[in-house]
Amino acid sequence: EGEGEGEGEGEGEGEGEGEGEGEGEGDGEGEGEGEGEGEGEGEGEGEGEGEGAEGEGEGEPRPVGSLSVDCQVPYLLDAAQAGNAIYMGMHFADLVQQYCIRGTIAGEDLTAFPEKMYYGTHSAADELVSLNQSSMQSLLDPRFAVRVDFYPDRAVLPGSRWEVGADAQAVVLRHVSARELCLLALGTSGELEITAAANTTAPEGGSFSVQGTLELADPRTMGESCELFADAGLPCCP
Repeated sequence: EGEGEGEGEGEGEGEGEGEGEGEGEGDGEGEGEGEGEGEGEGEGEGEGEGEGAEGEGEGEPRPVGSLSVDCQVPYLLDAAQAGNAIYMGMHFADLVQQYCIRGTIAGEDLTAFPEKMYYGTHSAADELVSLNQSSMQSLLDPRFAVRVDFYPDRAVLPGSRWEVGADAQAVVLRHVSARELCLLALGTSGELEITAAANTTAPEGGSFSVQGTLELADPRTMGESCELFADAGLPCCP
């Protein structure tokens, strides 16, 4: 069921009649003002504002939880080497063995695991500063990962504010295995503030602190999000 305001054109398939154009407000299943009335299930395209039917990829994004953020990244690692075990081992002291992102997503408490760490990375090629957190049952058994991206790196300045879903992008990932991940949640709103920052455009070695909140939703209810992430090698969690 949904309410909509605006002008739209649509074709319906189901127990309905005709094609209609019209302006107005409608409640119920397929009832409205225009040329033709009917009930049924259909697919259509239109312009307007309102709340659509529930379902994957339709209607409003379905919230799955919120996270609080209070992180102090001491050293930005080179993102191009973040997958190198030797490099990461050399920077073990820069991997903070704490949780700085806290909350429950899709019924899962991300801080319920004994092993944890957070760290920052910088991609000079992409002008991207990232905050990363891992929740692990053991070092060889990771369970969840959170990542927040800030672009461009030169805008990561003390006092700057970032709107989640617009200025900053946030994802929560579930580990299917140690190396295989799926997309559990996607940031839709919230605000983050950079409270301190230095040398964030350097290839590595910069630092920053950030505080705020993340509101996240099920990506399966967010249009083509799953298709886009799947094309990049990250499928949505079932």
